[in-house]
Formats: sequence, C-alpha cells, structure tokens
Amino acid sequence: MHFRALITFVALILPGLVRCLAVEPTSEEAKLVLAAYSGPVFTGVLSNPGLDEASGLAVSRRAQNLLWSHNDSDAGPVLYAMGFDGRHRGSVRVRGARNVDWEAVRSFTMDGRAWLLIGDVGFNDGKRTRFSIIVVPEPDPTSLSPDRETTVDIAWSYTFEYADRLARDCESVTVDVGEGLIYLLEKRVYPCGLYTLPLRPQGTAVQLAALVCTVETLPQPDLELARTKSVKASWRANPTDMDFAADGSAAVVATYASAYLFPRRPGESWMDALTRPPERLPSFHLESAEIEGICFAGDNRTIFMTGEKPPSPVLRYDPMSR
Repeated sequence: MHFRALITFVALILPGLVRCLAVEPTSEEAKLVLAAYSGPVFTGVLSNPGLDEASGLAVSRRAQNLLWSHNDSDAGPVLYAMGFDGRHRGSVRVRGARNVDWEAVRSFTMDGRAWLLIGDVGFNDGKRTRFSIIVVPEPDPTSLSPDRETTVDIAWSYTFEYADRLARDCESVTVDVGEGLIYLLEKRVYPCGLYTLPLRPQGTAVQLAALVCTVETLPQPDLELARTKSVKASWRANPTDMDFAADGSAAVVATYASAYLFPRRPGESWMDALTRPPERLPSFHLESAEIEGICFAGDNRTIFMTGEKPPSPVLRYDPMSR
C-alpha cells in the first residue's frame, strides 16, 4: 500500500475503531441478561460524503451485501445504497417527495415485491405535529451506480398525527407485514410510547397513530451520570431506531448508549415482547458516533448499525449459538 493510501485508510478507519471501544454498562444495564451475540465488529466507514447525517438503516430485500440509509432533516429526498463495508453503491432520489425530517427507513417484502418505507417522523424541535409515511419499491440493485443518481416513484404515502395532536418526537419506525401495521417507538420521554399505524390505509384521510402501550424496559441513566457527564449522557436511553426481524422472532432497539434485543416468544404480541426486560447486546461506546440506524440482516439474526456523525462506522453483531 502506498504511503498516501495508508494515511487515507488510517484517517477513515481509526475514528471508527475508537468509537467502538467498549465501556462499562450502567448499573441498570448491568442487571440485564447479555444477549448471545459477539461484537460489534467494525466493518467499514460510510464512504459517500453526501451521506453526512445518516439517520436510518435498512437491509436490502433484493441483493446480498447491500444496505440503505438517508440523511436527516432538511436534506434532499434521497436514499443511499451501500455495501456492508460502507462503500457507496448508488443514490436514489424519491421523485415528488420532501425530506422534512426523515428519521427511519425500513425494508420489507409484501405481495411478492420488495419495498422501502421512509418515516418522515421527526418533530423538528417541537415545531411539527403532522408527519408522513412514504413507501417506494426497492430499486433494482443492477440499476445502481456510484457515479450517477437514479430516481424512484412513490408507491403510496400518507400523513398522520398523534391522537392528542402533540409534537411527539420519534426516530424508530418498523413494519409487521403480517399484521399490516407500522410500529413507532417514541423518543425523548420515559416511558416511551409505542404506537401503530396502518401499513397501507385506504383513502386520503389523515391517519391517527394509536397508542399500544408504554415501554418502561429501556434502562435509564444513573442520576450521577446524567448530572456529571455530557448532555448526550443524559440522553443515553433515548431510542434512536428499532427494527423487527422479518420472521417475527425479535425486535432490536438502539439508543445513544447501547442496543437491546427483545426476543419474541411464539404467539406473543410485540407489546408483550417490548414490555419484558430486554437482553443487552455487548457494550460499546456510542455517544461520539451518535448511532441512529439499526437493522437485522436477511438472516433475521445478524445486526448492523451506523451513526449520523461522520466518519460514521458500520458495525455488525454476530449471533452465537446458545
């Protein structure tokens, strides 16, 4: 490797490695059962400079070794494809859409087709009470190119509000195709509200997000930590993303400080699974990386994560046999 190439490699990789350093769990986190996972393994850095505030992560349902992400609020309505190593694979503009405050992207298969759902659900510092869901067909991976932008049309979209019309913040959106529902996990409050929306409602009426339950099982920061550390330390329990395994076997939730696995028993509802204490994924340092994207891989067990603060690492948890 040439010296200049080596310097570039170190400049990209070293910050990601630093951000993966393990930290001691808080007393509340330490009470949880440790999930049967190894990692996180550092697999790369988001290489596209245009993806500079990654706020969601979804695995492709059409290709191996492909992930999708997007930027946060006031950016273009663009989805970014990347390899598991973070290498840029292509940009896809959603024609006719606007990125007010995109906070989540999910992939799912329905009616024999692969789809990407975008959650325009951030509340822009409390100034917003009406939000939107956008669904597009997942683009053909063979049409992607790192050298040019392609476009995709909206398949369906709708606006929604919470029943109390409050400006609730949310960054965690996922899908249960069998139920025909979207699930949203609230941010900034404790306990967190878990809400549902129809996946594909009929008509054009504004939808109302229905409260399913409150989630009290995410460990909260020690009072001393919240008082003495940075502002982010006091936010460490805020959920920043959530995904359901496509086979319904588990949910995974990321916060600024950790990630948690919620196994789901046969015949159990998501409410039952999410209101039981989770298993804690192995600890790592999240605060500086600002993790805001998490997803299951196609095997429904491997987990990927990334953050919104460049250079953003791509991290992978690998399941271990019990």
